[in-house]
Amino acid sequence: MTNVVDTLIVGAGISGLSLAHALQKEARTGSPLKILVAESQGRVGGNITTATAGGFLWEEGPNSFSPTPELMKLAVDVGLKQELIFADRQLPRYVYWENKLQPVPMTPQAMIQSRLLSFPGKLRALFGALGFVAPAMGDRLSQQGGQETVSQFFRRHLGTEVMQRLVEPFVSGVYAGDPQQLSAAAAFGRVTKMADLGGGLVAGALLSARKIRSEGTRLNS
Repeated sequence: MTNVVDTLIVGAGISGLSLAHALQKEARTGSPLKILVAESQGRVGGNITTATAGGFLWEEGPNSFSPTPELMKLAVDVGLKQELIFADRQLPRYVYWENKLQPVPMTPQAMIQSRLLSFPGKLRALFGALGFVAPAMGDRLSQQGGQETVSQFFRRHLGTEVMQRLVEPFVSGVYAGDPQQLSAAAAFGRVTKMADLGGGLVAGALLSARKIRSEGTRLNS
């Protein structure tokens, strides 16, 4: 006898599990749904996995996430509210590079003094941030619906070193994804909007801040 399901979800990663949860939640107000989540691995979670050995515990996938309203609501809905641990934004970050933990520069002065980037890499990032950036073009953009990948966007704007030594570790820690496949607009929406607004990241950040202040002034007047 063949079992009939209403919905078949392929993959028990965060996307598949979130979809199954949303469908089940919606079905509570109507007729129940038969949902099957199929997974090729012997566990659920996709790229999100925690391992233990020798008394140590570590993450082999993403180790953090950006607390968007949608994700926070999902965490609360599935009963993880008490498990949430909020990071201190003031704590230093490190990247393991050339057999050493290198502090991630969080200010312009720290960027200048940082050993994580070479002098040519810093110059390339500076000129790119100021707007000396080639336009996005190429056959691959049309294949991706006109969107740049994370790798394409940051290499174009800030250079290969920033991409490899700063952005890629961040992407692996938050998304556990491939920066050559991940959409820049989806993963770094605010940054890509700033670039579109001002042509360069610095100009875009200034114009964005001015726009926010202007809108705040209108609302208060």
